[in-house]
Amino acid sequence: MQAGLESGIPALVKFARQKQKRIKGLAAHALYPIHTGKLEGFNNKIKVLKRIGYGYRNMDYFFTLIRFHSLPKNYSSLKFP
Repeated sequence: MQAGLESGIPALVKFARQKQKRIKGLAAHALYPIHTGKLEGFNNKIKVLKRIGYGYRNMDYFFTLIRFHSLPKNYSSLKFP
């Protein structure tokens, strides 16, 4: 970062300053790589189920459908009574 700040190139100086401001967050992400990918995927799955179930009047069925599709793949193939 020091070399970027001392370079005199405007774009590189701006980049180095931005990284300097965010250094704590960057280091924390390197140590603990937490992201929201699984949550976003599950939200997308719920949106798809909502489109599939459009017109159903029974909300209990909708929530049961969400619970069923949130099971691991090997449970989804089972036939429930």
